[in-house]
Amino acid sequence: MMLLAAFITASAQEGLNIAKYFSQDFSKSGKVSSVTLSGNSAAKFGLDLYKSVTVVDNAIISSMEKAVKADGAKAYDKQTAFRKGRLHFGFYALKGKDCNRFIVFLNSGTDVDPKAMLIYMVGDASPEEVKKMMQKF
Repeated sequence: MMLLAAFITASAQEGLNIAKYFSQDFSKSGKVSSVTLSGNSAAKFGLDLYKSVTVVDNAIISSMEKAVKADGAKAYDKQTAFRKGRLHFGFYALKGKDCNRFIVFLNSGTDVDPKAMLIYMVGDASPEEVKKMMQKF
């Protein structure tokens, strides 16, 4: 079971521009914090995997925003909000093999105090279920 979880985690973002932001090398940066849920912790939300990274660096956030927009172009369901020409919030639902994949991006910082969160989820949950779950946070 743990081997399966490791495989899902390692290959989950395969083919997506955001994949590099969930790598072990990236998460070692002092300007990044990350959370990963799988197994029962994720299953109670209808998910197989939940991964998030929070970043406090403007250059990384700008790069991340570009990757999110590129991946979001393939979404079958999306919601976006912009602030001062920058992506402030993005929700994207993508089809995966026998599951749904979701990308959520929230840039809640400023130029002086940067902060953004990128979330990637995989599971059977519908876009509506994930949107409801995200409203609780």
